[in-house]
Amino acid sequence: MIDIDLIPIGTLCNAIITSTDNPDILIPIKCSIVDIQLKEDIPLYKVRIITVYDNIDFINKYFIYRHFYYDYRKSSRKMKPPKSILNARNRLSNIGDFETWISADKVNHIIVPSIFVFKTKNEMLLMYNKIQEYLLTKHLKIIQAITTRKEYTGFLKMTYPSYFIQAMKRAFSVNFDTEESFKKYFDNI
Repeated sequence: MIDIDLIPIGTLCNAIITSTDNPDILIPIKCSIVDIQLKEDIPLYKVRIITVYDNIDFINKYFIYRHFYYDYRKSSRKMKPPKSILNARNRLSNIGDFETWISADKVNHIIVPSIFVFKTKNEMLLMYNKIQEYLLTKHLKIIQAITTRKEYTGFLKMTYPSYFIQAMKRAFSVNFDTEESFKKYFDNI
């Protein structure tokens, strides 16, 4: 059995959630523990969302109308806000109304595996950033592989992998302290 310190019911904590229809998009939240259940030796937490640590545009695109698990045994269902907080285009326009609705008791309890629940925001952000870096690197490798294929002739075509690295250098070199650190990162891609 995996040795995990359980966070008690009622505790305020932070978590990373993903929708079932877009699992590569991570959403950091502040939440409270409502219930705990063991599933195959891995604790699952039912959490009540208090705050979503993102802006309204991100929430509209990747949070509302996405599928999440609300119950331990049932399939996922859509996150549907009430019509009263949506504008004419069925989008959120006011973060205050959204936070009032999302934090309402018994409205939006989501199931989260214990490995994505953290006692502090710093712990959560550390893991969030590690996962984001992994996903970004994975997708950059895929983009490089596709754009440098001989058979691909679209407008993003790169004749050689070195052209891709040059394009990445133009885009991201300001994020690296030295030429060596850039080279070290992109040599792995």
